[in-house]
Amino acid sequence: MEIDMKILRWQEMPNFEIYSDQLITIVNQELAFMKIEVTNSMINNYVKHKVMPLPVKKKYGQVHIAYLIMISLLKSTFSMEEIKQYFQNFPIEKEYDKFCDIFWALWQKDKIDLGQGPTGTADDLQLLSGQINYLMAATIISKFRATNLLAQKGENHAATTSQ
Repeated sequence: MEIDMKILRWQEMPNFEIYSDQLITIVNQELAFMKIEVTNSMINNYVKHKVMPLPVKKKYGQVHIAYLIMISLLKSTFSMEEIKQYFQNFPIEKEYDKFCDIFWALWQKDKIDLGQGPTGTADDLQLLSGQINYLMAATIISKFRATNLLAQKGENHAATTSQ
């Protein structure tokens, strides 16, 4: 069973203010393919720790939808501090669609079929083991590279602002 993945792009998001329950519904629908569910307490936590901006008079907009989608996807691999650093260095309004395009391209490239399991033969189990090990190693290496690039960006930003 192939999983269909499509994430709203910036221009497809509602261009009006919404309440938190509507925000949760939109984001949960968008991330259902990853079995990710967002709650009101999660949103409050992200706002409290300044990972995403405050709502305006208890209402949320496109920027909040984008933040919440990206945070939800990134938090399984990156710490909140790393995600916060990413957003400080790369404005969401410019980066959101780029991130979604790259995410979609990688998803299409791999065409991960999460619904099919091994049949139980030794060859199938060996193949599955190899795929899991590859993906786990690739995740570790990718996280290492991304955090190093974020650190370099932070150092470069600090150097230019102190001059």
